[in-house]
Amino acid sequence: MYFNVKIWCKLNIASSFVCMNIYMILFKKKHYIYKKVFYSVFAEKILSRYKRTKSVKKVKAHFDYIHYVRKYARRIMKAFIIKNISLYPEIRDDSSTFALEFVVVNNILKKSLLNE
Repeated sequence: MYFNVKIWCKLNIASSFVCMNIYMILFKKKHYIYKKVFYSVFAEKILSRYKRTKSVKKVKAHFDYIHYVRKYARRIMKAFIIKNISLYPEIRDDSSTFALEFVVVNNILKKSLLNE
């Protein structure tokens, strides 16, 4: 049994939106995620969160363990590397965009997890 992860990401950055295409292969299962985010909608969500300051303070009080999450996330991210980074112009939804494309693969040597 091997631990294999491959994530292909493509971000299309335009003047009014960002398109995210993510194709992930995890344990031989394939997942595809497509998300289009408009800057105006994103800004409205951020501004509405800051209007509710009392509820935000209550939520932040429960996140004291974030230090431990960051520590373990650094260890996990050492197991992955980014390959094939490319930046090129592209036309998406009748508007010119810049496409940023890269692949994230695991950096772990291919050895059996059952033998350890």
